[in-house]
Amino acid sequence: MISLRLSVVATAAMLLSGCAADMSGYPSLAPRTVEKSAEPAPAEPAPPMPPVGSNDVGAIVTAAKAADTAFNEEVAKARPTIEKGRGAAQGGDAWVAAQQAYSGVESARGGVGSALADLDRLHQEAVAKGDPARLTSVEAAIAEVQAIDGAEQATLASLQP
Repeated sequence: MISLRLSVVATAAMLLSGCAADMSGYPSLAPRTVEKSAEPAPAEPAPPMPPVGSNDVGAIVTAAKAADTAFNEEVAKARPTIEKGRGAAQGGDAWVAAQQAYSGVESARGGVGSALADLDRLHQEAVAKGDPARLTSVEAAIAEVQAIDGAEQATLASLQP
């Protein structure tokens, strides 16, 4: 019992001696004079908004067709690698190469997705404005680009490694 009391007293004495150390060698954490008088830096201007997609339905469809051409080129380039990796052991070099090639084909679909998003925006605007002629042209373009998108989805499904 005495040794327990002695160890508690000794531990407390050691801990308290750390509090009595000379702190004059350390800098103050208070703000310096320079920091007090400094003016805050001006806020950076907000970056400009990205441009809204085209309002030209024909240009959007043309862009979708160009994106589809790029997609088909990517498919032609990636198909041999994907086919080679189809029966390969998961995690092997051929399998990894096939997955990477498939991912490249998937990302090549972005242009058609962007075109559909632009056409959807134009469709909403035409509905809001009550413009039946514009609505008809946008709906025809949507049908055309959706057909392209459907063909790309079918191609992806056939390539699934």
